Amino acid sequence: MADQLDKVKQLIQAFSQKGSSPGGLTALVQMLNQLDRKTEKHILATLKQQNPKLADELSDIYFTFEDLVNLNDSVLKKALLEVHRATLALALKGTAEPIRLKVFQNLSERTVRMIRDDMELMGPKPVSLIEAAQREVTTVLRRWRNVIL
Repeated sequence: MADQLDKVKQLIQAFSQKGSSPGGLTALVQMLNQLDRKTEKHILATLKQQNPKLADELSDIYFTFEDLVNLNDSVLKKALLEVHRATLALALKGTAEPIRLKVFQNLSERTVRMIRDDMELMGPKPVSLIEAAQREVTTVLRRWRNVIL
């Protein structure tokens, strides 16, 4: 993981110095997708401070779990149909209320009840499992987001 982090830092430096880099933003996105959430958030926040223009360009193509609150409801409904209920319950564990509300608004009442029950019954889970579930959901959401862009 440290190797990936170094590569991301090198890509960001290359962008900052020249305005472009071999592999472009796509390479940066692919590397960010491989990092844990904490590192990903740190890099994105640092990038926003050091190179706002690049951060804006990246935000146009990079989609995070938290970005689901900005998705169109009809797209989100369709995308959520592809996510297993247990995965969604785990992904929502410990997330901010606006994220849970957005998801729950796009599911049937019955499904929402089942997910809430699943979340209650599963008890505490390691952050690594929650992040893995969020990555699964994000992968599906990225596909659907790309359909509408």
